[in-house]
Amino acid sequence: MNVWATWCGPCVIEMPTLANLQAAYAGKPVEVVTISIDSEDSAEKAKLFIGKHPPLKFYHDRSMKLPFALKPAAAGMPTTVIYGADGLEKARVSGEADWAGPDARAVIDRVLAGD
Repeated sequence: MNVWATWCGPCVIEMPTLANLQAAYAGKPVEVVTISIDSEDSAEKAKLFIGKHPPLKFYHDRSMKLPFALKPAAAGMPTTVIYGADGLEKARVSGEADWAGPDARAVIDRVLAGD
């Protein structure tokens, strides 16, 4: 789960790498869920932006409360939380990351293996 916004430069930079990650795990039990915390006024802009990064889907936190609902709360944007099949948090990254790189894939592979 990636919490992001169009006004967040690092969020915009990392989105193509999240799309690459999702594509690399096609057919596997991995779903990259990108949740925009843009305001209602910017929601259409965010939806169009995600549309440029298939196979990602658009999700919108209209209340903009998700970053604060996480335990612990998100330290900033973007924040990515990786959950295991058991629904428990396995890893978290605050700030921009290269999700298409080998380090990110190693983390995902470990979570898939149940480690």
